[in-house]
Amino acid sequence: MNNNLSLVFKELRKRGFLARQNFKCCGNCAGYALTNEAVVKVGAGKTVRGSVFYHRQDRQHFEHSGKLMIRYGSLDSNELGVIGEDTTKIGQEVVAVFETHGIKVQWNGDSSQCIEVFPNEHRAQ
Repeated sequence: MNNNLSLVFKELRKRGFLARQNFKCCGNCAGYALTNEAVVKVGAGKTVRGSVFYHRQDRQHFEHSGKLMIRYGSLDSNELGVIGEDTTKIGQEVVAVFETHGIKVQWNGDSSQCIEVFPNEHRAQ
């Protein structure tokens, strides 16, 4: 996979997102783990802007299709309610970071849809 992908996730973490690659087996497990992590961080006085991740099933799909599904958004916890910013705004920022790193992205702006990235393709200039 493209080395820039790791740089994207590193930048997203610096921007205050819980950003994980190849994280947990599926979306449910990853969402649960990230929400718990967010609750702990917020409880310790840290800011969590939201989450950005792909899980192992997404990675397996990528290996066959060349397309990686990126999941993103705020987190909904029982303890603290919604943690993070507006999901559409998160999506827009995530797309911008991928594009800054030259990775081809496809997203229609719908916050209920995953962002599709093509790590092995460079985006058209």
